[in-house]
Amino acid sequence: IIRRIAREDNLFMVGDIKQSIYKFNLADPEIFIKKAAEFKNAEFAGTLLCMNENFRSAGKVVDAVNGVMEKVMSPALGEIEYAPEERLICKNGGQGAVEALLCEANGAEEKVFREAVMIADKIGEIVSRTEDAVRYGDITLLVRSRSDFSDAVKKIFQNRGIPLAFDLEEKQDIPELDLFVNILRVVENPM
Repeated sequence: IIRRIAREDNLFMVGDIKQSIYKFNLADPEIFIKKAAEFKNAEFAGTLLCMNENFRSAGKVVDAVNGVMEKVMSPALGEIEYAPEERLICKNGGQGAVEALLCEANGAEEKVFREAVMIADKIGEIVSRTEDAVRYGDITLLVRSRSDFSDAVKKIFQNRGIPLAFDLEEKQDIPELDLFVNILRVVENPM
């Protein structure tokens, strides 16, 4: 229908190849890839505009997202290439930091406990660094849902005197947060 009513001057399309991580929700990256190729084609009267400037996130966060996306979005793993024009460009200039903590454990119960301890240790380390002047209130821990993990975190944080506020009742509708959570799901289980 859209092709039938579209003219060269009345069609506007928006897409983001990075959203192809939603493939498990039946997203079809080929649609975006084909449309982007059409707009790049000189015979087509349209213009492809890559809106990859990020004004919210600090440079280290943008670098980390680009690094993860380059690994996850490859023809071998995700069937899509994270092309140079897709890379985010930091326009914020803020400091920020990104760190991945990896935990090995035997069994789900041990994993829950060890991850909670590891996070509490890391928060204690960050807050104790006088050169950074980071307070507990500067740190946010995102969890998918109320679970044994969030209960373990609450218990361990209380035992260590780390202030904690839980806001699990209302899901915040933040697209960037949803994107990041889904990236982590793909990294955790790529197939």
